[in-house]
Amino acid sequence: MSTVEKAIKKNRMRIERKAYIKRMQSSDGLFESDWFEITKDVKKWGRIRTSADSVLTNKFRLHSNVIKLANDTGRYNPETEPESLWYEYLGQQRTLLKISAVLLDETLTSEGIWVRTRFPSKGFWDVDYYDNSQWDERGANFIGLIQGDPFLSNKNEVDFNVMPLTQVFKDFPAEKLTGWTATGLTAQQFVEMLRDFTDNNGTYVFRPFFGNTTTEWSIGSTSIVYGNLNTSGSKDIEDKDCWQVIEKLAEAENYVPMVKKNGIMFFGPKTETGTIQYEFHGAGSFSTRYGHTIKKITRYGTRISKFYNRVRLKWQEADTTTSYITNSADFTVSADNLPWRLGYRTLEINNTWISSTATASTLASSIFNEVSAFKKEIEFTTSFIPHLEVLDLVTLSYDASKKSSDELWDVNNWDDLVWARPGNDALRFSNKQFKLISQEIDLDKLETKFIAREV
Repeated sequence: MSTVEKAIKKNRMRIERKAYIKRMQSSDGLFESDWFEITKDVKKWGRIRTSADSVLTNKFRLHSNVIKLANDTGRYNPETEPESLWYEYLGQQRTLLKISAVLLDETLTSEGIWVRTRFPSKGFWDVDYYDNSQWDERGANFIGLIQGDPFLSNKNEVDFNVMPLTQVFKDFPAEKLTGWTATGLTAQQFVEMLRDFTDNNGTYVFRPFFGNTTTEWSIGSTSIVYGNLNTSGSKDIEDKDCWQVIEKLAEAENYVPMVKKNGIMFFGPKTETGTIQYEFHGAGSFSTRYGHTIKKITRYGTRISKFYNRVRLKWQEADTTTSYITNSADFTVSADNLPWRLGYRTLEINNTWISSTATASTLASSIFNEVSAFKKEIEFTTSFIPHLEVLDLVTLSYDASKKSSDELWDVNNWDDLVWARPGNDALRFSNKQFKLISQEIDLDKLETKFIAREV
């Protein structure tokens, strides 16, 4: 049976990259129904990066990407020119762009039938209609919006800046929304209000960017009613865009807001895998299942800058003692006391949308537990590994001391008969557990860069 591990460790990986656009129709302003493939014009694919916040891992970011396209025939000229792909469509701005990069693995079944498997997709060649648009939807690594200045040049190529789908919420002021209630809304109700928001003609405003359906929205349940979400004129609303409101609510609920790589709008609890999702092996280590995938380790060490031994959370507007919840380590003058050795390192958080002392205390305690321990981070580059997600639990095995042989004459101090230790001995760990906090897929070099934090 084909597995993603077998596909990754093969001597010659087979990787399929495709690119598509969906243009806005000049007739109604909505997106065309089918994806239009532009793969043959791609000269540089760029990088797809997903990362968690540098300190608090319940904030995620899907970064922008730049894709370079050949424009020899003028297909990417402005919509006013007949040869342009946008001729008789609306302009290039806010065009949907999808990039799919998957591993291909072909295996011969006992019945003598070749089966092609795509990873991270779970579809099989013989199960799906390979010429159906739904087949191409699988394995999407990035769905975003063309936004910015698509300058032309005498090289007959054009760069498109592609923003993540969160941009549609950043580009819409929260005060323009309708559907408020006099008593306020829960966080769940606010995100559902966005999902179901329509213009004066009853046309959905945000759904077209998410498959024009409710199935592309994953919204967790909440119960706390936020009284400040009662009118578009609320002081907490009038100066914010929709994404700023989403992030405030997510912090108050200890939820995660993000648009996933496959284009699904997610608002729900932070879930971290409790089982190992993948094993990485580098110098001095090898696995018959996972192979040898670590190409380079850029940096490894303790992130002092992400360590805090005091968390101070302001949850009420009044500047009084009761408006703050503080969690901090005990202080004593001793060799093993971190506040004495480093001083108090305080993480300040301000969220006056939190509903009660109990909720604020729980949140402050959760954050303190996350940031008050020294943790090492590692940045490393591997072969093309597209199926992992941020917060997945993985292990790393690497032993730089085994990179050189004891039998090499120049490695050792022969005169003193002392076998010198090879360099880079600091990078020695076996099955050490890490949590992925950043993933960057280089679609041109076909390799992946990860940043991971020890658990």
